[in-house]
Formats: sequence, C-alpha cells, structure tokens
Amino acid sequence: IDFSNGSFVVNEGAFSGGTGTITFYNGTLPIQDVFGKQNNGAALGNIGQSMIKFGNFYFIAVNNADKIEVVNVSDFKSKVTITGINLPRYFAANATKLYVSSWNKDFATGSVNEIDPINFKILKSIPVTGLVEKMIIKNDIIYATVSATSTDILSKHIIMIDAKTNTLLDNIEVGDNTNDLKKKKNGILWVL
Repeated sequence: IDFSNGSFVVNEGAFSGGTGTITFYNGTLPIQDVFGKQNNGAALGNIGQSMIKFGNFYFIAVNNADKIEVVNVSDFKSKVTITGINLPRYFAANATKLYVSSWNKDFATGSVNEIDPINFKILKSIPVTGLVEKMIIKNDIIYATVSATSTDILSKHIIMIDAKTNTLLDNIEVGDNTNDLKKKKNGILWVL
C-alpha cells in the first residue's frame, strides 16, 4: 500500500491511558492503526494529537507522551522519534520551515518550536505566555491561536511570529478563546 495518497484520521485514544492510532483511507477500505501495522505492532502513544506531511515524512504529535513520531510517506515505517518537547499540539509549515506548538507542564505557558526536518530535532523554541494551539504561516508570519484559561493573558488574541527570525512580533485581539484559523483563497484569515 502506498500511503502517499489518501486521507488520515488521527485518533486520540483514551486521555489518561492507552494509545492513539492513525486510520488511513485511500478510497476503498479504511485501515485502522496504520502505525502499529506498519511498525510490528508498536503503539503510537498517548495521545494522538495531530499530523502533517512535510517532504518525504509524516510528523505525528503524540501529546501526553511528549514526542513526535516521524514516519516515511511511502510505507508509514518509523524513521525516528523526536523527544525533548513538552506536550506537542499542532503543526504549521511553509515551503522550507516546519513548526509545532506545545504546552509547558505548568499548563499556563507554551512554545512555538521550529523542527529541523533533516536531523529531526528542535532548532528553536519561541516562548509564549499562554497555551498556544493551531497555527498558519502566511508571508513568513506565523499566526497562532492561544487557548483560553483564567491565566492566559493572550486568550483573546492571535499572536504573530516572524518565521525568518523566530521572534515574537505582535498580537491581534479578536475574541475570547481563539481556537482555530483558516486562510481563504483571497488571503484573508478567519479565526474561530
């Protein structure tokens, strides 16, 4: 089976135990637990959070396990596990750079982390006051949502990070508990 064309569903699994799984669908039949089946029964880990294709690899954030699993696009075989990142959440990429948001164990602060897609390590972590979530890169600016808790001073904001220098630029107040964002064809960003 060629895993380069099809759809994937990231299944979280039980929150405090068990393992997340990945379901693959290529238009005929869904294949459950692709990671386990292609890697000799190995468990993905707790919990499956999100996934992105970058180059010849899929990067899978495994939140509670504090890791990112990297698998080959063609056969879904494990390439490497990136560790040393707290609670990875969501990915964003442009043509040359790959990022993942993460939370710190204090559940009040987080980071936007640049991943080296060749040596499979974290190149730089940009600290964020708040629980940074989903991101989009537009014109070398990373726009990221910040989840709302009572301690998040940026809970009503989208933060902006310069992807060229990996520095925090500014923030935009948009509304309570920013969660997701999408870029339309006309270039306008919509925030949920």
